Amino acid sequence: MAKNTNSVKLNHFLHSSQSHAVLREWQSRGTTHFSSVDFVLPLFIVNSDDDCQPIESLPEVNRMGINVCVEYLRPLVT
Repeated sequence: MAKNTNSVKLNHFLHSSQSHAVLREWQSRGTTHFSSVDFVLPLFIVNSDDDCQPIESLPEVNRMGINVCVEYLRPLVT
């Protein structure tokens, strides 16, 4: 009789919401304590320096050329 090699000991795995240290930290302090340092600003850069292309599936997010990106970021870092 063939031995089942597909079995996995589930006690070695964490639930997906607990599998990463950041997720565990967020959940341990509650969802009402988020600050700006807990989030990532998505930047999508294109080859054309002055281009700005909206991303339909991400409202208010654009693919930007480097010149557009610098101007977009300037108020965030000054």
